[in-house]
Amino acid sequence: MGDMTAMERAEKLTELTSIQEQAIARADAINRIDELLADEDLEVRLESLKALASYPEAHDLWRRVLEITSEDPGPVRVGALAALGRVICEGDLAGAREEGYAPDLDLGEPPRDLFEDVRLALVERLADPASPEESRIALASLSYLADEPSVVAAIEAAQEGDPSDKAWALRCMGLGGDGARWGPAIREAVEDDEESLMLEAVRAAGRTEQVDLAPLLGRILKGSRQPEPLRIAAADALAGLGGKAGAAHLLEVAESADQGGVGEAAREALASLTNPPDLKAGAE
Repeated sequence: MGDMTAMERAEKLTELTSIQEQAIARADAINRIDELLADEDLEVRLESLKALASYPEAHDLWRRVLEITSEDPGPVRVGALAALGRVICEGDLAGAREEGYAPDLDLGEPPRDLFEDVRLALVERLADPASPEESRIALASLSYLADEPSVVAAIEAAQEGDPSDKAWALRCMGLGGDGARWGPAIREAVEDDEESLMLEAVRAAGRTEQVDLAPLLGRILKGSRQPEPLRIAAADALAGLGGKAGAAHLLEVAESADQGGVGEAAREALASLTNPPDLKAGAE
């Protein structure tokens, strides 16, 4: 790759960052993504798929991404499977599986036929034993459909696998947000000795609003011997719990000296709470 090509590639990646941050006009951004999805550079194509997540209303482009999942196997197909999780997420939030669904297309709610086509393509890939990586990515993209039988079965199967499989299962539990179903498994993993499991479990605890785990998450946040990424994840999880359950623990760390990145994370998490309670009561 020559210097000019490398420079052009860097410019495209910088442009995609601006597009992802919605720093340029919507129509221009969508048109540029359309062009860069066909770029000769692999990284540019992958970053284009990520940038598209900022434009769920670009339904024609999402159709194109769906078509990519039928192309030859490779990193771009994996990236397309991951990107399609946005369609599933938006459709689930909008009630795409409910009778009488009437999507607001301008808000990014997908047409029912697009949602169903994406769902079926992901379910098919989830069930394909020929590509474990694609099956794993498809599971994550489908996980927003917490009651989808294939999703529940796949998460349960992953729980019986190696630590990597178990960590992925916890991530998918968090994406689905079904705290009633997965609460016991999340609690067990939060108390595990394996850091990768603890990290995903802490994140899942916040996403599924496991309020009863607030004291345990608070101890992790304040545990000076805990790895910093785990403590930062605990701060985010406590913010996810909201209200009094998480705020008092966050305040204690936010006001402590010499907390470094953990203290900053606690302050940001505290600021994200919409109606913080009276904090004078302290942590439980």
